[in-house]
Amino acid sequence: MVGGYKSENKAVVVLNYRIVDVETSETVATGEARGESKRTSKGFGAALLAGGALVGGAVNMTSSNFGETIIGEATMDAVNQLADQIRTGAVTGGATDRTADLDARVADVSGHTITINAGSAAGLQVGQTFTVYHKGKEIKDPSTGEVLDVQTTAIGRITITSVRERIATGSYSGAAAAVLGDVVRP
Repeated sequence: MVGGYKSENKAVVVLNYRIVDVETSETVATGEARGESKRTSKGFGAALLAGGALVGGAVNMTSSNFGETIIGEATMDAVNQLADQIRTGAVTGGATDRTADLDARVADVSGHTITINAGSAAGLQVGQTFTVYHKGKEIKDPSTGEVLDVQTTAIGRITITSVRERIATGSYSGAAAAVLGDVVRP
């Protein structure tokens, strides 16, 4: 007796992910990557009945290497989709803007171009716009002399045109010229 079989299988793997800023423990992005694999398996078997004894054997055409199994292929597909989402920036944000508490200072002024002491490490990106303030009177604690606040006056806006890790450069426009030490905030 000889026989064979054919079966169609499908595996689905879903990866739910959270990307977390290790410095702030803030969830930066969340999402899901889904991978699928379909496979048709084939096999055959044979049995022989001779002299009252039954002898048989079968061969299965599946793989023992995880990467070549149907679930391994689905897992790799999901991981590849996750990598593509991260690479293309298609992950969805889960946190507030990292620049919401920006408190940078003007480090250089050259005409209408200013450089500030914050960059990509602070979450700055090309195209963002911030307000530039002149520093004014310091408010101090009368008991300790500690500076509690600094009064500021808005003088203009900076639009970021270039970002490096610790500095950013942008075009400045405003009613008064920016000077070293001016404050830059959202």
